[in-house]
Amino acid sequence: MKPEILHTRLFRERVMECLSRRPLSLRMAAPYIGKIPSFGSIVELSRFLLSGGCERLQLITRPPNLESGTINLDEADLIVNLGVDLILRGKLHSKVYQFTFSEGDRAAFVGSANLTVGGLKRNDETIAFFSEKADTAAVAVELDRLSGPGAVEFTQWKVIGQINLQEI
Repeated sequence: MKPEILHTRLFRERVMECLSRRPLSLRMAAPYIGKIPSFGSIVELSRFLLSGGCERLQLITRPPNLESGTINLDEADLIVNLGVDLILRGKLHSKVYQFTFSEGDRAAFVGSANLTVGGLKRNDETIAFFSEKADTAAVAVELDRLSGPGAVEFTQWKVIGQINLQEI
């Protein structure tokens, strides 16, 4: 089946629908994390998901305080302490989101939208939506790649002196 192509409003509606289903797992790659409509911050979104039965919450993003719009160090510390698997990748530009639900189905989005007010409301974004098993499996492979070589766990990044991942 071909992916469904969504624009900003439809992407926001689908993401909010996925979040309201209280997924078992959410893996996401987005370089910029800002104010998230209906939740506020990534900290509040993380609390909502983890308190609702989310067993795996992974965020692949740029290092804290790298530039305007990236997650800040305090937020990074807070979400890691909540249980978020925070992975840093210096030159990340991908925007990929994959939800797994208790019913066994999955939903995935790949496109131009960051998890910000701009990406969810203001900007003119284009996002492909996938729900077929083979397609969502391919998205999982891409998330594995983004969290693999060239990326570093947040806690390791802090220990090794907050290396400049832009150079890796």
